[in-house]
Amino acid sequence: MSRRIQEHYKRRATASRAYSDYSVVPLEDGTYRVEKVDGTTYLVNLDAGTCTCPDFQRRIARREELAGVWCKHMHLCAASFGRSR
Repeated sequence: MSRRIQEHYKRRATASRAYSDYSVVPLEDGTYRVEKVDGTTYLVNLDAGTCTCPDFQRRIARREELAGVWCKHMHLCAASFGRSR
């Protein structure tokens, strides 16, 4: 199940990037700041596998069967800066 979910988030990140809905800025501590066009900001840490977005906090981080699944913001950061899973 998690592979299917992982692919879902990856597709969402690709679509968001294509429409320039987000800007991604690398920070000095190895994290990334992801900002939506409406001004909402999330912090992503790919090494720790975390994101401050509600989707990650409420769904992914709380469900054991989704351990290791990235949200679309995490995929967006990885794609923007050539990081891979």
